[in-house]
Amino acid sequence: MKKILTKLVFSSQTILASIICTLFVAGLASATSIGTNISTDGSLTVAGTTTIDTNTLYVDVTNNRVGVGLTNPLHNLHVSGNQEAIIEVDDGGSTRTVLGANLQLNSPISSGYVGTLNNASFALRTNNTDKLYVSAYRGHIGIGTSTDPQNRPEVPAKLEIWGTEGDYNLLNISSSSGTSFLRIDKNGNLGLENSSTQYKLDVNGSVRASSSAFQSINFGIDSGSTDAYVITPNPVISHYNPGLQITFIANTANVGACSVNVNGLGAKSLKMQHDQDPYDNFIESGSVVVAIYDGTNFQIISNSATTETITTEPAVTFSKVTTNGATYVKDAEDVLLYKGKITASALDDLVIEKVNLSATFSAISSLSDVFSRMDFYYIDGNGDEVHLDEETSLTGATAVSFSGFTLNIPKGASNGVYVVVRGDVKNTITEGTLALGWHAGTATTTNYIVKDSENNVFSSYQYTISSDVGHTSTFVTNGEYTLEVNTEETGTAADKNVLAGGVRLLGRMAIAAQYEDAIIEDLVIQATTTSGTSITNDDVATLYLYTDKEMTDLIATADFVAGSNPKALFEDILFNASSSATTYLYIGGLVKGIDYSSSPAADSTAHAGREIVLSIPGDATGYTTKVVGADTGETLTNTYSSTKTKVS
Repeated sequence: MKKILTKLVFSSQTILASIICTLFVAGLASATSIGTNISTDGSLTVAGTTTIDTNTLYVDVTNNRVGVGLTNPLHNLHVSGNQEAIIEVDDGGSTRTVLGANLQLNSPISSGYVGTLNNASFALRTNNTDKLYVSAYRGHIGIGTSTDPQNRPEVPAKLEIWGTEGDYNLLNISSSSGTSFLRIDKNGNLGLENSSTQYKLDVNGSVRASSSAFQSINFGIDSGSTDAYVITPNPVISHYNPGLQITFIANTANVGACSVNVNGLGAKSLKMQHDQDPYDNFIESGSVVVAIYDGTNFQIISNSATTETITTEPAVTFSKVTTNGATYVKDAEDVLLYKGKITASALDDLVIEKVNLSATFSAISSLSDVFSRMDFYYIDGNGDEVHLDEETSLTGATAVSFSGFTLNIPKGASNGVYVVVRGDVKNTITEGTLALGWHAGTATTTNYIVKDSENNVFSSYQYTISSDVGHTSTFVTNGEYTLEVNTEETGTAADKNVLAGGVRLLGRMAIAAQYEDAIIEDLVIQATTTSGTSITNDDVATLYLYTDKEMTDLIATADFVAGSNPKALFEDILFNASSSATTYLYIGGLVKGIDYSSSPAADSTAHAGREIVLSIPGDATGYTTKVVGADTGETLTNTYSSTKTKVS
């Protein structure tokens, strides 16, 4: 027979009471006092307060209380003694102990237990079915099972933990000192050693996982073309969120600015150093690139093409800013040769006192072949260029140093300072090309001087210098221009028919100046037939030059000189044609009338149906087109072409 024991502790004293099943009394007796030995076979009825053996059993009829071991019970059943308080319920031989009806344990119990005295399992039941089972063999706990649990605890169905609304945790496992080890709050956030969870997983401390746990997270292999990387991670990324991190293997090396398109969401620029386009080959073919989305662009935080040194010392980066090349002529001033950026790491503000830039050439052997001086500027907060230093000692030099200044660089990648190099072109030059870039050799005080806020001079390992040169500049002695007489314009046919007898629009002249503005001083226009045969000035007497198609702004007039293939010479026009866009002049002509009589008047000698061509002829004695450069003052070389103008 198994026994169920209930241990009750009352204040500082405990007693042992053993009630074995039922008290059977035979017969009927009624008395106010009972002697020492009484035996009866019926019922025993006692009226009034009853005392048995002083304090072994005491019945208080006034308050309906029973005392065992005391005569002043304070509760319905008050047991007092100096042994364990054990109530044993026995079903008379069954292998299980049954505690039926309602057993309620109420205050002031300060401690106790419900269990078995021997090596027997323990179960709590409802509807005669085990709901909680404690194994005597392993000490494991089973919920909803009557079999011996194999694990501790074991729940064959499901375990639900829930709470009401409010500031309560669904689960909190902590140490004896109150430190939370595992916490699930009311919002479903899981915290590890974190008592104030803010995210779905909030860990206070380092996290370690096997590499395989990360191999498929936002990782892809590039399938795009040069400078347009394309990746398709699985699982699919549905939208760009700030903080999104991607990792991919580049299929090609970058050539300057580049982008990445993730799962077809659209191309986003890849930036280095917060907001800079990567220089050429910053991303190498086959390199692993890690980037984080900042809400606008992906910022590259690591890739196998670069080596990042972790240091507690400040560092400086010299990088290139992409600019467009141009062609310059002699005597040009302040031409843009290079634009760069100097950035300090986040550890300290820096001071730059010296920089060095080297040049690569084609047909040019030194900086002195082209420049009389070179200047170094920084760009202030208003976008203005502020002069720092100039260098005129350029003879035979392939590099230029600027020093003797103090340029402050605030710490942080977003606080970099932009700088530019400009030059004045000499009057006599060697034609060719060149490009400047930061001197990429060992960063010693020979080439650079950089100091921290405590005036310590940088060591070479604290430098990161872009080896990428800037744009290529081309240098020529003077500019060029092209003149073309045509009638091709919106709403105007290539061949133009005009009426005789009046000033008519005959054509248009396009002027394309290169490298410098062109000033037209003298201009010659010649008339020939379609076949190239000679004609006279019988058809057109005078030409007019206008700046507008409506022929309202007249700038020059010239008469056709009588004779074979007549020419009109416009002198001292001084018309400026910009090198930044094609400029147009419109040609008007006084077309003579047609007189079919045998003796036509001098102003009526035009021929019906005659076709003539207006063109810019080659130079001839007394008839030379002269165009000079606005910057150089030199006569420019030219190219002439024309189309026909029909007179009828």
